[in-house]
Amino acid sequence: MSVPAKDAPRGSGRNAHKETGQLSVMIRTYRFFVGLHQLDDRTPHVPTPKELDEQRKWEWKRPPRWDFTPGKRLRLCLYADLHYGWDRKWADSKTRSVLEAGLPEALQAMEDAADKEDARKAAERAALEESHRRREAAEQLIGARHAENVRGEVLEQQLAQWQHVTVLRQYLDAMAATIDLLTDEQDRASATEWLHWCRRHVDSRDPLARPIAMPPIRRPTWQERAGLLDQIMTELAGQSVPPRG
Repeated sequence: MSVPAKDAPRGSGRNAHKETGQLSVMIRTYRFFVGLHQLDDRTPHVPTPKELDEQRKWEWKRPPRWDFTPGKRLRLCLYADLHYGWDRKWADSKTRSVLEAGLPEALQAMEDAADKEDARKAAERAALEESHRRREAAEQLIGARHAENVRGEVLEQQLAQWQHVTVLRQYLDAMAATIDLLTDEQDRASATEWLHWCRRHVDSRDPLARPIAMPPIRRPTWQERAGLLDQIMTELAGQSVPPRG
């Protein structure tokens, strides 16, 4: 259905220029603006005496090269407020009338543009749905991935503690050997007291002296959760197989 396009857009594409006498055509949910405009004919300009006189007075002033008058040729223009901007133009030529040859092409062009916009929207919806699907899948995997990360952290911490305790015990063995060489009873008693405290302290730091069990899983921080979500969604995106065309 076509009606006068009182609010046709300006410029080209989605900012199509407003022209009087345009029509708007609805194809599915898309509105196209149709304009039929008269083109000017161009003829060489014959300078007037006044223009020649002005040219003699001012070298920079030149008479126009062409005269333009309304002609018989027509131009058919299409514009549309589509996502990517769209416009098409057809004009009369010496062998073709725009009304005879341009109208069928214009109708087909509008159909093609509507098809392209439908395909773009469908692809956009599919991409959004796929993104939502990946996010939901990632949300379900965050807990297990975080638990694995925490267990790995605890293992590394226990190893570091055990290595540190092992070095401390080597040092305490060397300390005990040195204490055995002391001859002063008071010095030996003070050093032995210190050695006993050190051994108790080292034993309390030994991860193998505590019950060995699966560690408790703390709640992830906001930063950890966001990082895991991005990481898993990236992995899932890499595993996605693009649909066949």
